[in-house]
Amino acid sequence: QWLMGSFDQFDAGAVNMWNFVTGFGWLVYNGENVAKNTENPTGADIAARTAIGLDRNSNILFVVIDGCERCSRNPGVTLEEIGSILVNLGAWYAINLDGG
Repeated sequence: QWLMGSFDQFDAGAVNMWNFVTGFGWLVYNGENVAKNTENPTGADIAARTAIGLDRNSNILFVVIDGCERCSRNPGVTLEEIGSILVNLGAWYAINLDGG
């Protein structure tokens, strides 16, 4: 079973969780792209990105976008763009991880 969201040490202990992956905010919530570049100044930057998500059946989706901010070819994506990619892949929930 997978859980996504915010948990403190007491919540985690209550449901017997031992392994965690941390990220930097929601990209997809309830099947909707909630990554708005205007709310996160670095979110509008085109860069390499990594995200993890779950579909409605709790299958894991792991997306890595290679990129080079100074390259004209394959520069990467914005947070809003990776949110759209995840929605198109069927993500119901997804979070942004650190870089590509």
